[in-house]
Amino acid sequence: MNAIRHTITFTTHSSAGTATAYTPEIVNGPILEIRYVKDDLGDGSTITFTGEDTGVDIFEITAMNASATHLPRSPTTDRDGTAITYDATNAVHEAVVLANERIKVVISGGDNSKSGAFHIIVG
Repeated sequence: MNAIRHTITFTTHSSAGTATAYTPEIVNGPILEIRYVKDDLGDGSTITFTGEDTGVDIFEITAMNASATHLPRSPTTDRDGTAITYDATNAVHEAVVLANERIKVVISGGDNSKSGAFHIIVG
């Protein structure tokens, strides 16, 4: 497997504490890991990751307060749309896959003029 790191840096707007940022390159493949590197972003921030074109839900972090590594996964479904489970109660999850689009990151509640970075591993 060949893994590629995409880095997103951001600075929140001075009045609203919000920001929207994108991977600088197109992403192709499963999203294996998202590493948040805290700088001075305000505690309690909400951060949402989606596909820029499709809007596919990748991951959402609420009440972000420190650097952290996350392995975003999405529940799987059968051909008829029902959830696939291991034992009728525990859902099966797989990595979210993007094809030829950037990852969009939206930050809210991040305080004024604060910054940080995300390292996203795609494989």
